Amino acid sequence: PEKPLQRTVLVGDGQTIAGVLQEAGVGGKDTFRAVEALGEHYDPRRVRSGQQLDVNFKPLEDGSLGFESLSMKISPVKEILVTKKDDEDFSSDLQEQELQRKVYGRLATIETSLYGSAARADIPSAVIAEMIRVYSWNVDFQRDIRRGDKVQVLYEAFENEDGDFAK
Repeated sequence: PEKPLQRTVLVGDGQTIAGVLQEAGVGGKDTFRAVEALGEHYDPRRVRSGQQLDVNFKPLEDGSLGFESLSMKISPVKEILVTKKDDEDFSSDLQEQELQRKVYGRLATIETSLYGSAARADIPSAVIAEMIRVYSWNVDFQRDIRRGDKVQVLYEAFENEDGDFAK
């Protein structure tokens, strides 16, 4: 069977980007140059376990597959694309998606805890934490909150083009 032209690989505990690329079938020379090009926008030593890399290959004249490019998402809005131009020349491009501002209103009814009830109402944890911080001078969250109380929150969120929460 023919090998796939794109492979999605995950960095495991203790692995490096170079090691993951070589396990995916990228040759040593191409791995070195790709990691070097990636370093223009991202420190490869900061890679974390679970980081996803999309590695693309192209068919060569001898029937094998050769490295063509890799992409790595480093945040909800930033992605690095490393492309092989020829044997010695690799380019690195930082692509940034535009963010869209959206306003949300959520209502949570306290069932067991404020945090758990707010999370079930799809209120992001950062918004919950900020709400607690803002009201901590006026509300004793241990004693004043009772089952059946309601919390209404209005907040802004910035999302990328795919609808993923960025900030």
